[in-house]
Amino acid sequence: MGKRTRRRFFGFLGAVGVGGLLLFGSRPVTADAASNYTKKGTVFTLKAKSGQEISKILNKTIIAASKKASANKPYTVKLKKGTYKLKWAVYMYSNVKLDATDVTLKCVSKSSAMLASRNTNSKKTGGYKATKNISVIGGTWKGNAKNTACMFRIAHSKNVLLSGCTFVGSGSVHQVEVAALAGFTVSNCTFRDMKSGKGSSKKMEALQLDVCCNSHAYPGFYVDGTAMKNVTVEGCTFKNVPRGIGTHSMLFGQSLENVTIQGNTFTDLEEEAVIVCAYHNCKIMDNTIKNCGAGIVFQSMKQNPGSSVYSTILNGKKTYNGSFVYDANSVISGNTMDIKYKTTADQVIGIKLLGYHFENAVTGYDKKKIKAGNYYLSGMTVKDNVIKTEGLGIQITDVRDSSITDNTVQAVGTKESQSIVMITNESKNIIFDRNTVKNSRSNGIIVQKDSTAKSISGNTIIDSELSGIKLVGAVVTDINDNVIKKEEKEYSCSDGLYVDGDSVVVNVTGNHISDMQGYSIIVKSGGTIKNYGENDVPEDSDLIR
Repeated sequence: MGKRTRRRFFGFLGAVGVGGLLLFGSRPVTADAASNYTKKGTVFTLKAKSGQEISKILNKTIIAASKKASANKPYTVKLKKGTYKLKWAVYMYSNVKLDATDVTLKCVSKSSAMLASRNTNSKKTGGYKATKNISVIGGTWKGNAKNTACMFRIAHSKNVLLSGCTFVGSGSVHQVEVAALAGFTVSNCTFRDMKSGKGSSKKMEALQLDVCCNSHAYPGFYVDGTAMKNVTVEGCTFKNVPRGIGTHSMLFGQSLENVTIQGNTFTDLEEEAVIVCAYHNCKIMDNTIKNCGAGIVFQSMKQNPGSSVYSTILNGKKTYNGSFVYDANSVISGNTMDIKYKTTADQVIGIKLLGYHFENAVTGYDKKKIKAGNYYLSGMTVKDNVIKTEGLGIQITDVRDSSITDNTVQAVGTKESQSIVMITNESKNIIFDRNTVKNSRSNGIIVQKDSTAKSISGNTIIDSELSGIKLVGAVVTDINDNVIKKEEKEYSCSDGLYVDGDSVVVNVTGNHISDMQGYSIIVKSGGTIKNYGENDVPEDSDLIR
């Protein structure tokens, strides 16, 4: 990174706390600030008029409140109803709540965050030790399109709450960026109208759950690789932003722990509503995704580690000694998706689960080698989701010991021609049961590329233009009790079950297959069905060829 860019990143923090002073540029501001607020009990109310620039007096008041506050007796700094300007970052201290209900705050800086946690680049503020018990309640926070800093930037803290806040605009890569937090809740907040990255080179989440291991992303913070854990994002609205929630960077051997993303609404996004990288014990549940380029992407490893995978901390000075976690033990359930074709999305898809198998060592972002190996994803449960998609529906790539059950996947539009459900690239021991798959412009379900499934059973597959179920270089134990049929399309359903020559099925029984243009069940030369039971197919149909 050139010097010019590095200076710009350091500007993200705006002001830096030193001892009992806050330094704004070169001007010291003392913390003796009783004239800036009125006090009633544990509430400090800022003395300010609507339209005023308040960053200095608000920082003084927060410091004053923090000196009185404790974990058992938190203090509140309250803003009166009105509109205020912020030229410098507002710094949050421990045991303080900032109440901005019915308030609009406008960023008038080109280089400073609007709000940040108090941090220094010191081991003393590493881990979760910098601050604790901080809350921001309400407020419409309006970013500046010319500002290069994230609106909120919080790290190395315990018990952080954002509730009822509205974030509008921003010229930075994220609206809210956090890392190294133990206990982070975002409740009933709105993220909207953020500038698009316009392509894969600038992937930007409105709410970024980040990794603090290199000062490229976290200048001014202690970059010790501390994990995010115990995160809840619930009841929030994401509208007209590039991406919604997520993590596109990772520290090899570290996971984000206990993350719940539930009951949120994502509308008019160019890319993914939720993007996950190296999460463990995660729940993505009951979200509504409308007119978005992609739904949920859950990955154990990045396909291109050189773009955003670290294996070191402290700016490359120390190798991180964590263990890669294969078992995500995570659930994606109850989500409703309307996926539209967007040219900026990496892949137009409802749900994508993926790991990666590197035949050779690869180089990470910090120029360190990550050894060759199969960094597969396992322990995933995908259930009860409803997906309408102009692209793909569900793709399972290098995933093991996972189940996809009771989902409804329907293709709409004509943009994509790939199979609507894909199990591919060495995926193993997959259960795909009781799903409804409709209107695929290719195959309904395809299992391929050395993948295996325990069961493909109890599914209803309607109006696939090619095969209902197709196996190519795959092994499946049970293909039982599926319904494969034509319902509305005049020219659909070439074959019901297509078993390629390199594929093996142990049991095929109880399937109901009707109105195929080709064969109900076709086995290519060299393919194998070991046990062929009773299946309901037309009497005049060639069952096996």
